[in-house]
Amino acid sequence: MIRPRALADISLTPTSHDPSILKRVLVSASDSVGSLMQLAISTLEPGQVVEPHVHRDLWEIFMVRSGRVLIKIDRTDHLMATDDWVVVPPGVQHAVAAHGEVAAQMLVVGVAGDPPDTGAIGA
Repeated sequence: MIRPRALADISLTPTSHDPSILKRVLVSASDSVGSLMQLAISTLEPGQVVEPHVHRDLWEIFMVRSGRVLIKIDRTDHLMATDDWVVVPPGVQHAVAAHGEVAAQMLVVGVAGDPPDTGAIGA
């Protein structure tokens, strides 16, 4: 069962895409919250990049909490700032990078599911 917790009490762990990029996993697939695979806060330091990749059966929602993020979705760049968000469906290639001289922090939600007929939602 999930209980109230403080963000500061959650350990930093490396992301699967790049172990130098750290995140705090608030909820994981093992918590059995429907189709939710992960709810995490990731921090990208200046110059850090999550290289282009595709998830076959995972929706990802990115919301910028602070800083700026450059997200590339199907070869199109989108500059995102605090409170901007985007939904990346399964099967859509995407890459994420901190943009600027300060760290960028994002809320990242991963939800299991099938791909839709169209591309990204939001931004």
